[in-house]
Amino acid sequence: MRIFCDCGFYKFYPMIASELIMFEDMIGQTLTLCENDYENYYTFEPLSKIKNYSIAGAVGLSGEIYTKTFSANPAQVLFENELTLNLETGLFVNFKTIVAQASLGIGQTRATTKNLLQAFSKPSANDRQIKTFGCFYDFQKRVFFYERLYFL
Repeated sequence: MRIFCDCGFYKFYPMIASELIMFEDMIGQTLTLCENDYENYYTFEPLSKIKNYSIAGAVGLSGEIYTKTFSANPAQVLFENELTLNLETGLFVNFKTIVAQASLGIGQTRATTKNLLQAFSKPSANDRQIKTFGCFYDFQKRVFFYERLYFL
């Protein structure tokens, strides 16, 4: 399964239908299908409710509180409002409060993890936060292979 996380907005692209079922079983959550004129992808249910705009002081459909009036794609709306989905709690939090460390195994060509990276986690305490990443999940090896990591 291909996975792309842009500013904390996770998108999942299964290659075949059975990948979606196996992945949902593994993470213990049902992913929501999002369809638009440009692409079809799956995401976490709270992320599927993010609109392409925010109004300062408003509360979003998933309980997130916006601090800025802004219009762009949902990933940029979250980023401008300094919000990300906490994968452990399923709630939106300020991404500056993410203290999780990403335990990356560095191979010859790419980084790997056993669990999906939390957006805005850090490879180590003194590193910058991981803002965006692209990866794929290998069901046979049960590992995430990261091809791209972008930092704040």
